[in-house]
Amino acid sequence: AYINENLSWKDFQKMTFILNTLNPSSFDFMVKYFESNSSKSMIELVEGEAFLLASGIATKFEDRFSLTRTGISIYEFGIKPLKKK
Repeated sequence: AYINENLSWKDFQKMTFILNTLNPSSFDFMVKYFESNSSKSMIELVEGEAFLLASGIATKFEDRFSLTRTGISIYEFGIKPLKKK
C-alpha cells in the first residue's frame, strides 16, 4: 500500500509498529467485525475489542465500538487482500 502511494510514510510506520505488537487473534476478530453477518460470542466480543482497543486501532464511546482510520487501513490493505487468495 505504501509503494502504491495508498499510505503516507507516517501511516506506514504507525501500522508497522501496531502490527508488531498486535495479538494474532485480533486478525480473526477484525474479519468478523467487517463481515457483520458473522455471529460473535460474548467472549469473542470482549476479548477482540480489548485487543484492538489496547493496540490503539479501535475506540469505544459508551456502547459503540469502532475501528480507527488506522485499523480500517490495516484491514483494507493487509487482511482483505489476503482473504481473496
